[in-house]
Amino acid sequence: MQTSMRRSCLIWGLLVCSLGLFLSGNLMGAEQANLTIHYHAGQTGIQFLDADARHQLVVNSQNAGGMIRDVTREVEYIASPAGIVSVDDRGYVTPLANGRATINIKMSGATSVDVPVTVSSFEVSHPVSFSNDVVPLLTRAGCNGGACHGTPAGKNNFRLSLLGFEPIDDFEHITVELRGRRIFPAAAEEI
Repeated sequence: MQTSMRRSCLIWGLLVCSLGLFLSGNLMGAEQANLTIHYHAGQTGIQFLDADARHQLVVNSQNAGGMIRDVTREVEYIASPAGIVSVDDRGYVTPLANGRATINIKMSGATSVDVPVTVSSFEVSHPVSFSNDVVPLLTRAGCNGGACHGTPAGKNNFRLSLLGFEPIDDFEHITVELRGRRIFPAAAEEI
């Protein structure tokens, strides 16, 4: 009885495996793909408003059967003219200078897609924001985590909000608490 059950399970397993290979082979072979590029809602291209801006392209492919899959790392990106933006093999776009450019996205067996890019105010540096520039650095370093200064009592008489959820309070804890001795505004780079 157990032997016949094992044979039955083995036969069913082989059938399911064969069916899976057949389907995946047919879907992959039938990929006369349509490429789809994802932007932010309502955009027709990419706009960079300063030198620190970045953008991640997400490229999807849809085959004749309607199956959609991410092909962001499988396509080829060509930015022209050169020197305005750079695009790495993961679709990460970085501005290099002011101007207009086009990113051509190619994949074998699919129609290529052009993405317009505009870079402006590249030479203007934006002011440092505590919430947008400093708090992410504290989070990345783990300073405002639960194992460090993000605990309710803090550590070594210094506390921060957990993962930077209260940036206004964090700014006050850094600049005002302990009579402001954590920073010295006249020579902030020295501390």
